Amino acid sequence: MSRRHILMGCLLLASIAADGQTRYVYEVASIKPSTSGNFNSKTNIGPHGIRVVNETLHDIIKTAFDLRSDSQLDNLPEWAKSARYTIEAKPDEATVALLKTLSNEKSEDLCRAEMQHLLEDRFHLKVTHGRRERPVYALTIAKGGPKLKESVPRPRTEGTSVSSSDTGGSVSFTGTHITATDATMDLFAPLLSHLVDVDGRVVVDKTGLTKHYDWELSWSPDAAQDTSKPSLFTALQEQLGLKLEQDKAPIDTIVIDHLERPTEN
Repeated sequence: MSRRHILMGCLLLASIAADGQTRYVYEVASIKPSTSGNFNSKTNIGPHGIRVVNETLHDIIKTAFDLRSDSQLDNLPEWAKSARYTIEAKPDEATVALLKTLSNEKSEDLCRAEMQHLLEDRFHLKVTHGRRERPVYALTIAKGGPKLKESVPRPRTEGTSVSSSDTGGSVSFTGTHITATDATMDLFAPLLSHLVDVDGRVVVDKTGLTKHYDWELSWSPDAAQDTSKPSLFTALQEQLGLKLEQDKAPIDTIVIDHLERPTEN
């Protein structure tokens, strides 16, 4: 593919779709193929727009639809697994102001919806949503019980509200070390789903733990080579009193019905 700079100017920021729902799209979006030849990539999504650098279309789609695992994505063309793009997309000031008034969870949902519409407009993406039974890992409590420290409730000023994503706490992830503060299992299980150690399976929370906890977790991606740290599976049991068990469960999936390389208007 030649190195082209593909620009899209959207005439309307908010449009009414055929189903009557308001759809938010980007005022201006720039999409160009990445030809750097390296695998360094990053994605930032927020109220001020999207910045994707050197990501595969495969990973861009997973981000847009908040997919935890490759097992949730079917019928993706081979070229989309290797083709890399850099995307810059910005909403207008009215949408930025709107996003800032929403909870973190609703703001993230809207940003992902905008990203999906960008894929529909520029890559002519069409998908079918469904639920299919797939192999998963169930996150459960290990023998001896959990070793998690319950969080001290965070003080909140009168009249303020906390979104459901805020109440999920925060997780700092660096390589093979996780530090969690005031976090829930609902937050932890999806994070585990993204690790290479779980072989592309979705991790489903079956701990029954509903409180907020603080913890740290360290492991080695190859315990046979790096004996200073245990494998993820062993670390979960030894450090947190949790374990991953093979299971099957219905999970959300999308099937790619149509996808094209982006072209100029």
